[in-house]
Amino acid sequence: MSRRSNAVAAVFAGLFAMVLAGCPSDPYDPNTWVEKLESGNGDEAKEAFQRLVQLKNPAAIDPLGKFWEKHNYPSTVLRGIITLAGHEKPLAVDGSELPGPNWEPAVPFLRQAVDNLDIGNQSSIEDTATAAQALGEAAEAGIKDGETITALVNVVKKKMPKLSPGQRARIAAVQALGKFGDNPQVVSTLIQVLEADAKQQPLKVAAAAANSLGETGSAKALQPMLIALYEKPAIYQQARRALTGIGKPVVPELIKVFTGKHAALEKFAKENNFAEVAPGNLEFKAATLLGDFRAPSSVPVLAEALSKPSKTSFFNPQTGEPGPPTHSAILDALSKIGGPKAESALYNYMVSDSTDDAVRPLAIDKYSMVATGTKGLEWLGKQFSDDGQEEQIRLAAGIAYGRLARTKKDLKPLDSMIKKFEDAADKEDKKAKKAKKDSAKQIQAQAQADAYRRYAATFQENKWRAEVGVKCKSNIGCYTEYLEATDIAVGQPGLPRAERALLSIAKMGSKGAEALDALLKHAERTDRVVREGVLLAMTRIAPQPCPKCVARLEEVITKQSAQTTLDALTAESRIVRNFFESAP
Repeated sequence: MSRRSNAVAAVFAGLFAMVLAGCPSDPYDPNTWVEKLESGNGDEAKEAFQRLVQLKNPAAIDPLGKFWEKHNYPSTVLRGIITLAGHEKPLAVDGSELPGPNWEPAVPFLRQAVDNLDIGNQSSIEDTATAAQALGEAAEAGIKDGETITALVNVVKKKMPKLSPGQRARIAAVQALGKFGDNPQVVSTLIQVLEADAKQQPLKVAAAAANSLGETGSAKALQPMLIALYEKPAIYQQARRALTGIGKPVVPELIKVFTGKHAALEKFAKENNFAEVAPGNLEFKAATLLGDFRAPSSVPVLAEALSKPSKTSFFNPQTGEPGPPTHSAILDALSKIGGPKAESALYNYMVSDSTDDAVRPLAIDKYSMVATGTKGLEWLGKQFSDDGQEEQIRLAAGIAYGRLARTKKDLKPLDSMIKKFEDAADKEDKKAKKAKKDSAKQIQAQAQADAYRRYAATFQENKWRAEVGVKCKSNIGCYTEYLEATDIAVGQPGLPRAERALLSIAKMGSKGAEALDALLKHAERTDRVVREGVLLAMTRIAPQPCPKCVARLEEVITKQSAQTTLDALTAESRIVRNFFESAP
């Protein structure tokens, strides 16, 4: 429909009323405003520029670019060019939609803006960074010419002080290069940035290089990225994501690192005194990455390592406090990989007398995430029923029990605990009432009553988990229904039930594939329990490759990446996206 025949026409007519007073030309034709842009005075040219941008017609890109060159590269015009080029649905003269975006006519001007970098001029720095970002978007749209790569590489290699504001433009160029794929010039440049001495460049630049190398998916980045994983701890998360972006060839190298057979990293660890400052660092990070890859081939070496003493991953250089033990990373990896061998290893570690009780709660948690049967139920019931057992073990055992229970008979131990703590709370309430003249005793009794009720509530949540399994058994549709109810307020036990439903779906493996669409629907959920459960289940039930998994996760990542409160969930979503993207 013509723009003149709808409400938009009325709006534009109002906007242009004064301009049209002496102008018979078509206000919806870019040429009308191009003429005024070139021939008008300052105010008239400004008005023409604004109208050209508002029209959303890509025909204005080239004349705006020439105006930008002629008038000493004004920043506002550069951004107008980028706006026009990036429209997903640009408009023709008659108001109909055109295919978009239209980066091709804008690329020469964007490239020139990158070439114009002056690290002593803040406006130039911002223009270069903005243009570099736009060139990255153009590359994503398929425009990947060699001249643009060279222009971006020149910015990356431009000499500047470590604290120069120009590093802003450099980072933008590094990020843009990641959009050009496995190009030799791109990859070699990014590796140089990654390997550069941290004294010479900000860590943010190395972090950007790691992210971009991951986007290229180049196998040439594998070894440099493995070294960076340990050499530059501050960019660990970026290196981790990048390695998962490289894909399956990384797994054998990680196994070498984990088993002490990676010569370069063994040498690096020795030179940097890892035996004293980070004795388990190689194994810890390698195990974490093997979990990210969901690598079944690593299960035997991971399981074997659980039978050996755990090592401290690192010691805080300021306080000397120890970091997490290697066994915790191994347990997490096995829970992500899953399968009978992983389940067996987790069970044996969970019940072993030699297991450190500080780590046992984690082993209980991870075992219940992969166990497909009820083998561990009796042992778990004994742990949470034992008043002499450590609190964290009892609590972990109760949650795990709720994840594994399958029959009404299995609910009885949970009912017993709920009643036990409710009765204890009632008893303390009576003590508090009797202690009217002794405020200290009254406060103590009331506090104890509240504590008992919290324990009762915890076991009630565990019962809610268990009831889902009792009701749904192997019914996938039954489980997916529980993903809708998420409030954890009193009387609305959504999250415990949703968690049990998601774990049950995950344990079905490929047999649970019919739940995939429901999982994709909930992939953007911001409640951690559901989001992590969705990601875990997706990796277990989805076919490989899974294009719609990649597309949906990319959509979620793009939507939520600016929300810093979701950084951890977004990072995990990227890793799972990479898992699906690198599938054979």
